[in-house]
Amino acid sequence: MKQIRKKLLALSLLFLMALPLGTSTVGAETSFDADKMPISDAFIQILPEFDAPRDWTRPMADPPVIIFYRGTITNKTGNEYDGPIEIPIPLDAKNFTLIGVGEYEKSTDSNDSSERIDFTVDEEQKLVSLMPKKAIGKDEEYYFTVSYVMTPMEVTDKKAFNFGFETKADVENLTLNLILPASAKNAEMSEKFSKQEVLDSSGEQLYEFTFEKITADKPLDLNISYVKSDNNLPISPDEDSNDGGGSQSNSGASPVAAALIIAAAIIIFGVLVFFGLQGRQQPVTHGRHHARKAEQKKSTKSKSDSQDDQRRRLRKKFLAGEIDEEEYNRAINKLK
Repeated sequence: MKQIRKKLLALSLLFLMALPLGTSTVGAETSFDADKMPISDAFIQILPEFDAPRDWTRPMADPPVIIFYRGTITNKTGNEYDGPIEIPIPLDAKNFTLIGVGEYEKSTDSNDSSERIDFTVDEEQKLVSLMPKKAIGKDEEYYFTVSYVMTPMEVTDKKAFNFGFETKADVENLTLNLILPASAKNAEMSEKFSKQEVLDSSGEQLYEFTFEKITADKPLDLNISYVKSDNNLPISPDEDSNDGGGSQSNSGASPVAAALIIAAAIIIFGVLVFFGLQGRQQPVTHGRHHARKAEQKKSTKSKSDSQDDQRRRLRKKFLAGEIDEEEYNRAINKLK
């Protein structure tokens, strides 16, 4: 009996010694406290009538609006943080569909890429809780992204909708880009924009806004309206369908589709450098929205048009899951 006890004790000690060291979260904070998790920089893009989940009926009876949100949150709890990041989302919006949730590593080059992460949705509190893949160290920054699509527009003689941005954690600096369709006219916004420009040969219109200190009790409320005679989207879901056989996302709500449009938005609309710069960052444009010189020779115009077509086809393949992000990046870089 004594021999058996000794053997059991020895086995117990071996088991305890075999447990991994350094992975314990003892003492780590696990409940989200917005006051101790401020957002230093945030970037939002609003994309009305740009694209929609693959299985949505077209032409659109209700024009879609895609929202892409990327932010830097800092752990100011005084301890390691091993809990969720809570982000308000407009679950009550018409046809609200969560496209993706992801996290990023800080990079000084133009090769940031997202990773899908687990999340839960609290319908009562209207929150998405992001689950970081590892604990966030004391005073460490964490980079996240959330994107979704909805159909909030009221259509009369003009198209109008409201974008409300609510946050639990204080947002120190927010850059917001509104990109309107090329055919949109008579655009009006309730806030003053800091920059306006027309993007490349597609003619889409960029309006940039900057805000400081967005808080839970002082949310952002932006009213947007413009005139556009149709509900057509730039890319048909059947475009470039001759490469069938690739994996496809059935809906923007599918977990399989998570982060696809996020990554596409990053690559196409140029927020790649956003986290690699110090101070208050400004997004730069890449890909299909890369700014071209105002004057181009006729001999190069057809080449540029061809490149635009290739970018659109590549983007369609990427959103459909027919190519991965690495393949997409390589192909886009070859077109530059």
